[in-house]
Amino acid sequence: MRVIDIKKGRDEATMRLSFVDGTKSSVPLQTPHMRSRNRRGSAFQLKAAYDGRLPVSTAKFNDLKLLCDDGIIPAEYRNEYLSLPTDATTADCLPETDEEDTDADN
Repeated sequence: MRVIDIKKGRDEATMRLSFVDGTKSSVPLQTPHMRSRNRRGSAFQLKAAYDGRLPVSTAKFNDLKLLCDDGIIPAEYRNEYLSLPTDATTADCLPETDEEDTDADN
């Protein structure tokens, strides 16, 4: 997803998936996982996707710590990165790259 446009008072969002073409898609904002506003006007309640924070691999944590120590990650974000849970069994890998990324290298 490249661009998402959400306007107050509208029940749908407009998304553009690519910068290459101008094709846009509209999607409803209210899904079965959301509760509509009640009589008091309270906001939607989203269902949590995970039970807790997802851990990062020990290798990734060490790399992030080094970036913090070298000042590449600003000091104001240091605590956020250093408080990430780690797990030695979590794989340290990236998802498959997009075709757009591959084409840009040629």
